[in-house]
Amino acid sequence: MKRLIFEEINYDDNFKLNIASSWQIIMAMHKSLDLISQQYEFTERKKILYPVLRTIINDISLLFRNILENCKNEDILIFRKFLGGDRLGKLKRPVMIKYHNRYRLGKTKFYSLLQGLIKRITYIAFKKMPIFYENTENIKQSFLNLQEFLKPFLIKLNEHNDTWLNLCASKNKPNLV
Repeated sequence: MKRLIFEEINYDDNFKLNIASSWQIIMAMHKSLDLISQQYEFTERKKILYPVLRTIINDISLLFRNILENCKNEDILIFRKFLGGDRLGKLKRPVMIKYHNRYRLGKTKFYSLLQGLIKRITYIAFKKMPIFYENTENIKQSFLNLQEFLKPFLIKLNEHNDTWLNLCASKNKPNLV
């Protein structure tokens, strides 16, 4: 079976955040780094926030790439389904977070992307195994492997969330998130 490659997810800036898969959200974060590096004028606020933002996004991307690279051949199908969505990269059902149905991946603030990602990873990491998976041993094991990979990733996401919120709170600018 074909290996999972970070760049191969179907991505478009116009996809809505509420139906974007975890993989697409991380891709949106990754692409936002290009926009940050194209800006020439930095305000004092951006000089403080952008280096931290780069570090957080690079770390999340690296951790996610490691999950994809360490995925066993027999786990690829389940990993792709839960992290990448359907063949278009979208989720079957929208995630219900306030206002996420209005946001497009290419025009969403970092904090909204991070919240959407945390919500999706939390759901998968602690989801009760579907009955169909319990009856098929190799699929059951693949699902358990996915949950095992995602729990440490979720811890790091929550650490980055706390870092970002603390940084924004220290600047007393509520519109940073």
